[in-house]
Amino acid sequence: MSYTTLTHLHLATVVPAFFIGTYILLNQKGTPAHRTLGKLFMIPVAIFGPRAYFAARRGDISKHKASIIGVYIGALLFAGAVAIFTPGRLLHVWLFE
Repeated sequence: MSYTTLTHLHLATVVPAFFIGTYILLNQKGTPAHRTLGKLFMIPVAIFGPRAYFAARRGDISKHKASIIGVYIGALLFAGAVAIFTPGRLLHVWLFE
């Protein structure tokens, strides 16, 4: 599988995760929509998601919240910004060159 194909597959998971995560963080918590979208959010962030999921199931909302915010900021915002704004990176080339 080529690097470009892997990049497309990665973007196909990361971009929806960004929008789902943004919606979840900005809207009311604990609703059926929050729970459903949270489960969808866990699919692309599967490495980090179980900690947040099990914390929520135990009722440890502060750990759940910290885990989700950490994933959102670290894996989506920070890593995304580095990938987009670092010259020479594929996303930077696609978007700006």
